[in-house]
Amino acid sequence: MSRCCDLLAFSIAPVSEWHHLPNLTDPSERTMNQSFTIRRATPEDDAGKAALLATTYGTDAATLVREAAEIRARWCDFGDLAPGLIAWVAVDADNRVIAAAEASLRLFANGCESLRVLFLEGIAVDPAYRKAGTGSALMATIEAWATAEGISEIASDALLTDETGQDFHRALGFIETERVIGYRKVIGAETPG
Repeated sequence: MSRCCDLLAFSIAPVSEWHHLPNLTDPSERTMNQSFTIRRATPEDDAGKAALLATTYGTDAATLVREAAEIRARWCDFGDLAPGLIAWVAVDADNRVIAAAEASLRLFANGCESLRVLFLEGIAVDPAYRKAGTGSALMATIEAWATAEGISEIASDALLTDETGQDFHRALGFIETERVIGYRKVIGAETPG
């Protein structure tokens, strides 16, 4: 799975852009008079976001929080030239992160035809909020943002062994375009015979 831990939003959307949706804090009492909010992530969301995404990225939450701070420090002076890195969170009434998604703007993504693609790097939902529309609501917010930015395709990936992730993508309307094997080469290292 792609892992781009430098996908951290630097600003919060205006309140008028927030989407208010049902709160599913207690799965046994899903009522419409409770709500959760989906909004752009802020540095204050790093710990909650990292706790959810650590499993998705195969790392620990402390590493993600540290990397988030490093990336912000590295890119904060670039303004409009900073990479297209975006993160969203769903928070409950107590402002606890219950779902998180990170995406990047790319010029290319496997299986896409556009020259500007939003790539869903990672998405995670607290187990207490799964199967209740939280992930779908988060994805709808991401799609609305992409549409407003003139983006017509969203890409993502999942490990071949991650059947849950593959099912989740299909449930969100993604279609499989190809299967690839990733390689890397450490420059200066000896190549095995």
